[in-house]
Amino acid sequence: MNKNLIISLVALICSVFTFSACSDDDDDKKEAITIEWSTNPDFKALAIEENMTGKAVINIKAEAGIKSLKLNINSPALTDETLALVGLSTSVDLATVELDANQAAIVAGLPYGEAVKNKKEVTFDVSKLVPMILALPGKVGEHIFSIVVTDNNDATLSKDLIFNYAEPAEE
Repeated sequence: MNKNLIISLVALICSVFTFSACSDDDDDKKEAITIEWSTNPDFKALAIEENMTGKAVINIKAEAGIKSLKLNINSPALTDETLALVGLSTSVDLATVELDANQAAIVAGLPYGEAVKNKKEVTFDVSKLVPMILALPGKVGEHIFSIVVTDNNDATLSKDLIFNYAEPAEE
C-alpha cells in the first residue's frame, strides 16, 4: 500500500513539473517577438518636432522570422485620401508591399519587402516620416502608428507609436 502511495505521489509531482515546464514554454513563445523603443521604452505619446532624428527608432525582433509587419495609421493628417495622392494607404503590410522609388523616398526609414520578410531583426525608423506631418493640414492632434508583427509561427505582437502636435500658444 505504501509503495502505491509513493508511486502516486511521484507521478503527481512529475505531472506538476511537466505542467510548469509547459507554462514556461508558453512564456518563451510570447517573448519570441519584441518591439522596443529605446528612447521611449514605455511607448508614451511623443510630441512631434521638426527634427526627430533618433527619437522614433523602433527595434523589432522575431526569433522565428517576420511573416507580416503591418502598419496601420490613424491620423487626422495622414488619411487615406492624403496618402492616396502618392499611392500609399493608412494600412499596409510592409513585408509584402511593393513601392516605387517615389513612395520609397517618402517612407524613408521604413523597411519593406525583402528587408522585412523572414528577417529576425528589423529597425523601424519613423524619425524622418513623422515630422512631415507638420506640413500637412490636420497636423493638430494625435497621430497613431500601430505596428502589428506576426512571425512565421503565427505569434503576433502589436504596439502603438503615438505622436501628437498642438499649436504653439500665442504670446
